[in-house]
Amino acid sequence: MTNSTVSVIIPVLNHSEYTLSILNDILNNSEVPNEIIIIDNGSNDNTEKVISRFKNSLPIKYLRLKRNIGVNAAWNIGLTYAKSEIIAVLNNDLVLNRYFFEVMRKTFNSHPNCGMLYTKTLHKAFEEDDISKYLHLVNSSKFSESSVVSPAKYRMGWAFGVRQFLVKDIIIPKELFNYCGDDFQYLMIKKLGYDISIMKQNLIFHHEGVTGKSTKLRNKMAEDTKKWEGIKHRWGF
Repeated sequence: MTNSTVSVIIPVLNHSEYTLSILNDILNNSEVPNEIIIIDNGSNDNTEKVISRFKNSLPIKYLRLKRNIGVNAAWNIGLTYAKSEIIAVLNNDLVLNRYFFEVMRKTFNSHPNCGMLYTKTLHKAFEEDDISKYLHLVNSSKFSESSVVSPAKYRMGWAFGVRQFLVKDIIIPKELFNYCGDDFQYLMIKKLGYDISIMKQNLIFHHEGVTGKSTKLRNKMAEDTKKWEGIKHRWGF
């Protein structure tokens, strides 16, 4: 097992069972990231206790917030802490294959003009009693053997990687801090002239709908989307 130059950002809000699962996936990966930044949006279950189990086995930086600021805002806070060449932004309700970070690192290295990478994802559209079959696919070693990519046709914010130097060059507008997750990064990185790709061989599973479920947060994102429409001309969109 080797360390890769990858920072991981994971926003969490309750659902400690998912946090436990993804941290075990990270621990068992072929390459362990050199920092894992967990932004806790005010969990009131045993999330903190679950995270503490990994304090001696994973390089975790744990930031607990007093209130739920939303998934995108948590990502944005995490981005200010991340120091590695590659930043992987994940939701906690994912199942990662055991070569996830290795494939991401190798893909970035093989495609120098690629600024943002998404994964190929299975999700809860499958019937519950069939999930075990798909999880077996996720954990298949064959997905580590290639870094084939294709252009990403849309944004898939539950799991993506970005180059750190690109993120640090993008100033998030204060009035859009709660909005600017992968949507904003996607547009800005394309504006800078970099490719946005999906890794065909980096399959994961997404339980979906756990992290950003509240109606209040969805309404806030809708408000911020309207704000973005009003100011995006500043960046030539």
